[in-house]
Amino acid sequence: MHIKSMCIKRMAIAVTILVSGIALPGLLRAHDFYLEPSVLSLKPADPVKISIIQLNVDQSETIPFYEGLAARFDLTSPGGTATIDSQIGDDPAATIHPSDPGYHIVAFVSQPRTADLATKKFRLYVQNKGMEALIGDTPLPAGIVPEIYTRYSKAILAVGNDPPGTGYHKQLGLKLELVPGKNLPAWKANTPLILRLFYQGRPLQGTQIHFFSPGRWKNRIKLRTGPDGRINTQVPHAGMWVASAVHMVPSLDPKHNWESFWASLTFEVKE
Repeated sequence: MHIKSMCIKRMAIAVTILVSGIALPGLLRAHDFYLEPSVLSLKPADPVKISIIQLNVDQSETIPFYEGLAARFDLTSPGGTATIDSQIGDDPAATIHPSDPGYHIVAFVSQPRTADLATKKFRLYVQNKGMEALIGDTPLPAGIVPEIYTRYSKAILAVGNDPPGTGYHKQLGLKLELVPGKNLPAWKANTPLILRLFYQGRPLQGTQIHFFSPGRWKNRIKLRTGPDGRINTQVPHAGMWVASAVHMVPSLDPKHNWESFWASLTFEVKE
């Protein structure tokens, strides 16, 4: 009886996700999106729950795993890269057990989604993300602006005491990707930290990066990347932090005016 009820519950969750998935493409587009591991520093083989988080104004919500959500969801460890197995309805979206001492990177890439924003809201979104220069003087439709977008999210896990290697510095080939500087193990509150932003494997200059800490989303640090795609900054307290960036280009698809790429990186800052 217990097994049957569990199956019915999972089926109900799956149906809910599939139905809500019809509306999710537009919902996911308008807000910050990142991976939130249950722990960022752990012992080998300890469990880590990976939640997919979306921010709505000043609160967060988790996105359960649903069919068609991910184009890529994997873990890159010192031993290689393996797909993360998730089932429809999983929330958190996955539970993993990294075993090799060193740095591991969880990577998530969404399936491309479409959104139609009212022109006024589109302008506000562009301003908020610091993309006015990308739009320039391009005329916008009077009614709605059709857009296609993709999410590229990463989270860095440190496995073992004083993890060996520089796996955190590895580029994973994401179209828009944030990568830590080589000094990540020394990142502490109120000390320098370095990130670089890459678009199609090349440093991306002049892009606005947002730094925020989960639970303190309104207290953001905003900086623009330099000529080598580099950001050099400090954060005021230890704990989990997220860096996020958006890049936009004219769409090659005649059905959409613009194509945007959203990158996020979740990392830990020590005391």
